[in-house]
Amino acid sequence: MYVVTIFASLVVCGLVGMGVVYATTLALPATALLAQDPVMQLTLMVEAAAPSAINLMTLANRERHLQQSLANLLFYQYLLATLSLTASVPIFLLVCHSSAAAP
Repeated sequence: MYVVTIFASLVVCGLVGMGVVYATTLALPATALLAQDPVMQLTLMVEAAAPSAINLMTLANRERHLQQSLANLLFYQYLLATLSLTASVPIFLLVCHSSAAAP
């Protein structure tokens, strides 16, 4: 179960975020903030590919439900995020560069 959740969080969400940012950049006119600012584009793509928020653990502690499972999930997500973000950021930079070069 952890593998599917981590894969969905780190890889699939990153790809979906990249697609949404790229499509939005191409669809909006050149005067839009997102189309003009590649740093904003990169920030949104990295945010989509980042691990789940730590607030998830806070909610689990408050409700006293699934604390150990969520702690394990967050641990492995953050451990594997170093690899997935290292691989994703160069791809995101290429997408930002190509969307900035597109008319």
